[in-house]
Amino acid sequence: MARLSKMAGALKASEFKHALANFPRLSEKAQKVARAVLVDGETFEQVCEDYDTSRQLAHQWATKVYEAFRPEGWVTEAVTLPPEQMALVRQMEIDARQKWADELPPARVIRR
Repeated sequence: MARLSKMAGALKASEFKHALANFPRLSEKAQKVARAVLVDGETFEQVCEDYDTSRQLAHQWATKVYEAFRPEGWVTEAVTLPPEQMALVRQMEIDARQKWADELPPARVIRR
């Protein structure tokens, strides 16, 4: 059986749509592939077969949209800091995203 990615089923349809707004030029195929993984919870193997694409491209598209996702209530700001302080802020974001991901309900397993 194929292993599910941590991204599988990680977003609601509304969250996906919001994240996708950051990529107006993303092809329709790329959008469908990313949605199949991120919203529908399909495995990369299944998505690659269904959409006749490589695993590398499917992963790249899903990752691009997933990383643009901003949980509800979070804000985005541009700041200028010394390198050592920026490293701390980046680590804080990584930690916050991990905490958010850990609190998600478990991904659905789709068996075919």
